Amino acid sequence: MQSCLTAVANIAKACWGEEGEYRKERKPLRQSLGIKKDSPLKPLSMRNNFEHFDEQIDEWFSTSKNRIHVDRIIGPANIIGGVSANDMFRVFDPTTAEVVFWGERYPLKTIMDEVTRLYPLARSLGDKPV
Repeated sequence: MQSCLTAVANIAKACWGEEGEYRKERKPLRQSLGIKKDSPLKPLSMRNNFEHFDEQIDEWFSTSKNRIHVDRIIGPANIIGGVSANDMFRVFDPTTAEVVFWGERYPLKTIMDEVTRLYPLARSLGDKPV
């Protein structure tokens, strides 16, 4: 899951730059691939949740009321009753194809559909002579 999130984040950074730093300069790339302004590839927050897990643990420890740490679960996000959304880390919900972290939902199927759409376009553009 983390490798997938990192790969998608790298696509986003190639298309927009880190924190939108190269948004204007990379507009031709996005246009050539038909990437829309509301692309599901753009948000980096879920990748950041996984990559900066140590920081998330610090925040969770200082804010969690019950300190019930639920992590690395495959199943519906409500599979364990009575647990606060802020106590749920790195959950993959196969019923919705979403990654869930602290109640934030990341639509993995939608994102993978976009990657699948982009791949042949990027490949054909890369094969064109300059």
